[in-house]
Amino acid sequence: MNLGIAAARGIYIGIVETDDYISERMYEKLYLAAKENDADLVKSDFYRFTGIGNRIDKALYRLSNNTDLYNRVIDIEREQECFCFPINTWSGIYKREFLIKNDIRHNETPGASYQDTGFWFQTFMYAKKAYFLDKAYYMNRRDNPHSSVYSKDKVFCVSDEFHFIFNILKKKESLWKSFQNIYSYVFYQAYKGNTERISGEYQLMFLKRFSEDFLELRELGALKRECFHKADWHMLCEIMDDPEGFYGNQNLIRECAYEKIGCYKKIILYGAGMVGKRTFRDLTERGLREKILCFAVSQKQENFASYQGVPIWAIEDLKDYRGNSLVIISVTTVYQEEIESNLRRLGFENILSIPE
Repeated sequence: MNLGIAAARGIYIGIVETDDYISERMYEKLYLAAKENDADLVKSDFYRFTGIGNRIDKALYRLSNNTDLYNRVIDIEREQECFCFPINTWSGIYKREFLIKNDIRHNETPGASYQDTGFWFQTFMYAKKAYFLDKAYYMNRRDNPHSSVYSKDKVFCVSDEFHFIFNILKKKESLWKSFQNIYSYVFYQAYKGNTERISGEYQLMFLKRFSEDFLELRELGALKRECFHKADWHMLCEIMDDPEGFYGNQNLIRECAYEKIGCYKKIILYGAGMVGKRTFRDLTERGLREKILCFAVSQKQENFASYQGVPIWAIEDLKDYRGNSLVIISVTTVYQEEIESNLRRLGFENILSIPE
């Protein structure tokens, strides 16, 4: 990536990763928006997909549910909500002069894990003229078993990348002052996601690193309670204060939950994201896969049709199973209470939440 940026001679630079493909008009559309607005960067919504040829299954991923953040010029330092967008480098284009002026490069480390994170953070940190399109052109593959996102051996790659960002921020007091709080929030979300991704045998080791890194941020005064959802703040404090206790408590809760699950003939997994997939993996390892009826989501329209052969259905279409199945809420803690309330409203009787 860095060699490509150095060799590039165009006004704007785009990135296409090896597993992916793009709409033939993607760069035309992005370039026209960039030229019209003299933008430092232009990004758009994107699709994740599985399959090949005529058997493609795709799902739309929006940069944001806030429509006000689309189709206008944004100074991201003033509107830091943009840092909550999905982390990627490939759904947009970047003015080459902008990259050179701010010395924006990828962190050079062995392998290929999380290395887009540092580049992404820098582009958002420096962009005074960002522009986001509410159209999707990029197709991001999500069924390559060799993709680095599935590697269990790269436990601390996310840590390396955020320390790369940290060192950039600390070089200039004004940058640290402006972005320390959003850096801590994004750092937390990345660590929480990595905890879900990695193999169970590495989780305690990673949680100890989780604790150490955030205790350091707390010492620097970079952790603000008001920047976190209540459930996330509670979880973060538990990890910082006692990572071993947090690990043991979460495993105990999960084991008790899985004992209850065995009593039901039909299981609906509410949530097809990272927590849902981890729960699916756990149930499969315990020989309970045949009990899984489907994944359930709030809205089916923009989601995948299936995951590893298990269909994904809208919860509204599952009312016939309200009394004779168990719905396992397997989403981030922030949304569990709201989802349980909605399930009760729909008449589902057997509900169980799985901890992150």
